[in-house]
Amino acid sequence: MRFITQDCFGNRIKTEADHEDNLDFTHTNPATGPLCIDSAEPGDVLAVDILDIQVADNGVMMTLEGYGAL
Repeated sequence: MRFITQDCFGNRIKTEADHEDNLDFTHTNPATGPLCIDSAEPGDVLAVDILDIQVADNGVMMTLEGYGAL
């Protein structure tokens, strides 16, 4: 199974010219999930093996007053 995720800004920041004043904060911090396992039932315990993680060539990080590090 393969999961492809977005960064916390929904992949909206691509270059240094993209600033937080242009971000729509109602569409930030996406989460991956929930995940459906067809045979799982409430109360089951699942074990997960992460076999590989691949990251993009670049990343984004910023600090904002009132928010801290994002």
